[in-house]
Amino acid sequence: ISSVYEWKNMEVVDTPGIATGIRVDHDKIAYEAIVKADLLVFVITNELFTPMIFENFKKLAYDLEVDGSNIKYGKANEMILVVNKMERIGNTSDKQKMLREELYRSGVPQNIAIGFVDAQSYVDSWNEDDQEVKEELVESSGHINFINLLNSFAESKGLKAKAISPLKNLQDYIYKVINIVEAPLDDPKAEKTQQLL
Repeated sequence: ISSVYEWKNMEVVDTPGIATGIRVDHDKIAYEAIVKADLLVFVITNELFTPMIFENFKKLAYDLEVDGSNIKYGKANEMILVVNKMERIGNTSDKQKMLREELYRSGVPQNIAIGFVDAQSYVDSWNEDDQEVKEELVESSGHINFINLLNSFAESKGLKAKAISPLKNLQDYIYKVINIVEAPLDDPKAEKTQQLL
């Protein structure tokens, strides 16, 4: 199941993942939610892309099919790429720079925002009683930089996203109607829809 969060009047969707192999319906659930989202946060680990995950990333960024139609578009302008588990190698600016350059070399477009986090460090900070250790965990988690990245994205894309999301929802509905209309004419739904149109 997808979880939807609001951030600065934008919908952020946490999907069950893509190509996980855990459940057959995960991909379908994920793609349905992604089509409607204002912001897609695509998360990978510090090991970066496997070939299969990179193919899914490219599909989302450039070649997303809308509701079985032949109309395709991409979410590249509504996407943040997040590298998680940075504590494995150290969440330093040097390591971030190295990974960012490696991502660009692998084919990630330079217009996609990239963030670096260690979610486990942030979660560990919740139960830490020592204030100094807690602050160190939050700092190494990259949480503040991630929030700043979200805020920056929302500032630059927020107004546009407010207009785009309803239009995409309308577009989805129109494609569903078109599929009904293109159904065989002996289908009563198709005949009624044609009359209505």
